[in-house]
Amino acid sequence: MELTQLRYFYIVAKNQHITKSAQLLNISQSALSISIANLEKELGVKLFHKRGRNIELTPAGAMFAAKIRPALIELQEAKTQIMNLSSEKVEDITISIEALDFTTQIEKAYLSRHPKVHFHHSFDTTAVAREKLMGNQCDICISYTAFQDPEIHSELLIESPLELMVHKNHPLAQRKSVSLKELADEPMTCLPPGYGFRTMICNIFRHEGIEPIISYEACEFSQLSFSVEANAYISFVDKLVRDEALYTYVAIHPDLRIVPIKDEICREQIYLSYPKARKIQPAGLQFISYIHRCIPLIKELGHYPSYAELEGLGEDD
Repeated sequence: MELTQLRYFYIVAKNQHITKSAQLLNISQSALSISIANLEKELGVKLFHKRGRNIELTPAGAMFAAKIRPALIELQEAKTQIMNLSSEKVEDITISIEALDFTTQIEKAYLSRHPKVHFHHSFDTTAVAREKLMGNQCDICISYTAFQDPEIHSELLIESPLELMVHKNHPLAQRKSVSLKELADEPMTCLPPGYGFRTMICNIFRHEGIEPIISYEACEFSQLSFSVEANAYISFVDKLVRDEALYTYVAIHPDLRIVPIKDEICREQIYLSYPKARKIQPAGLQFISYIHRCIPLIKELGHYPSYAELEGLGEDD
């Protein structure tokens, strides 16, 4: 079993389409099909079966995808760290970040091209993020809300629907879609007050004349999922990150269900912000440029890209 085989399999598993995957990997369809067939032969199980013009994972394939994803990430991190050991000059990029799912794979792909860069993160409330931006404690901010401050530049990077996350035994779990009105009396889990995600969720409900019932607060998004898995609360997940999350958390913990929300206003926005007056260092400017070039790929894929999908992105300008 070769690393290339595993990487090819994971891309096909995410896209569930041979032609699209082959284009992303820049190889022929026949070469990709042969690689998958050889992997299935070695494992002794079918990883995919056909469904119309597309393919979909078998139960064995879904489990295999969930298991190998952390290994692929660890291998890339090891490669990056080894390359960093030989760096003579390190360029720091400090980010106040709340939208972790948006940047995780983007940063890893960027580091593979710029091994002398070091990212430094902090998970901040909106007020703390503003203080850090204005106090020269961070270069940029990636958040769920724009800064209403004339001294800070905030731009919308991407917008996508929010979907409902519930336990499989929740009354709404089998619904094809729900409305915000139907969630008015549902206890939910969210980040504490002050975080952009909390502000975004509250604004969405209040726009519909609903005061959200937030019964459980946690400072980490993973804890929100755990509380839903306990069948105690409902929560929300970005549709763009849902597919990636399903290969990890939901694939391993099958008690979660994702239900679309009908209301058009139920959308997540992700913003990039930085001070207008302060000159951003070249490393930060280059990373901002890379983020901008990732946006069309995200829109084309319909989900946040994996490291392998970002490998096909062109070189920096």
